[in-house]
Amino acid sequence: MLLNVQGGFKHNAKAKKLKYHDITTSCSLVWNVQPPAPLTNLTAVCSTPTLVTSGEFVGATDGCACLDAQVGNLVSNVVAVAVGAGTCSPDFCATPTGTPTP
Repeated sequence: MLLNVQGGFKHNAKAKKLKYHDITTSCSLVWNVQPPAPLTNLTAVCSTPTLVTSGEFVGATDGCACLDAQVGNLVSNVVAVAVGAGTCSPDFCATPTGTPTP
């Protein structure tokens, strides 16, 4: 599956207009996957080994995983991903998996 991270962003707090950005390949972007077992990230765009930024995932084992994207203190909505024949319970991803920084 291929995921993208796109949104409207302000350059500063006083800005009146949102500017559209696709930050899918940003080296500041981190994909948070919990638990990591059902999904495997296919490629990393950045050279830093701790950053997984491609947004390309493949199902590795049956199960459910919670997935979100994080840039600094901005964390996306959480998406539940079911791999295999099963389904994820509605409350499987009750909270974001990332740890926002102030």
